[in-house]
Amino acid sequence: MGLCSYLTQLLKNIQPTVILVPSQDSSPPSGDLDLNLDRSGTGSVKTDGRQGEYIGRDVIPLWIADMDLRCPKPLVDAVTARAAHGVFGYNRQPEALAQVALSRLQSHNGCAKPQAPWLVWIPGVAYGLGMSVKAACRSQFDDDIVAVPTPIYPPFLFWPDYFDCQIIQVPLARVPHAGTQVVSFEVDWLLLEQTLKLDNTRLLYWCNPHNPVGRCWTRDELTRIARLCVEHGVIICSDEVWGDLALDPASAPFVSFLSLLDDESVAGLAEQLIVLTSPSKTFNCAGLDI
Repeated sequence: MGLCSYLTQLLKNIQPTVILVPSQDSSPPSGDLDLNLDRSGTGSVKTDGRQGEYIGRDVIPLWIADMDLRCPKPLVDAVTARAAHGVFGYNRQPEALAQVALSRLQSHNGCAKPQAPWLVWIPGVAYGLGMSVKAACRSQFDDDIVAVPTPIYPPFLFWPDYFDCQIIQVPLARVPHAGTQVVSFEVDWLLLEQTLKLDNTRLLYWCNPHNPVGRCWTRDELTRIARLCVEHGVIICSDEVWGDLALDPASAPFVSFLSLLDDESVAGLAEQLIVLTSPSKTFNCAGLDI
């Protein structure tokens, strides 16, 4: 399923009682990067700052994953058609929406047999990071540990503290490539295993592809991580929101943890895996909180 048609169907099924008529043109944006969009007065966190600290200043805002490009036309048409209905009451997630999501998890994430009961709809990936801590850690024990590979997107470091859990950072190893200025980031396997073996380690945060180092983790790496977590009873929370945007899929493809569920060498992974995903980065629609 194409990306634009996937998101059009997803939005189309947000309200089951409304028939949407999105554009049949599922082609990507024109590629014109010089749109010079004026986002002033729109409440844009990117241009205004979190507290309005950039308003009126000549600032080039490169600090947040928010592109100055209009969303694809099928997305805009679907949202416009839904808004035209004029009623924004409480909605449930219809069966058609679940089927679209399951199809996408199968075709893109490589999950052989995704199941509807696995799906939990939340208002954005960041909240999923918090909910995973709440699910994995024991509220009455403030010595429960969340392991976090660093450097990492800041909300990964916020949520464990919010729920009074300990954070143990597991720094990624910087590996220089001889004769070049290239440095790659690799897992420090000894440190990771030492952390996962601790009695109170309940959760391993993972980011795949990794923000900010840009790594698409290989199947072998993910399998090794999964085996360690299954062995030591640690839940994995994998943020896979960047999975559509692998820079060079031929040489460094995105591999989802979900694609390992049928691997007999990591039996038990399904009971210890949380995967977070969203169309927000691919389609520049983070404000929709899908």
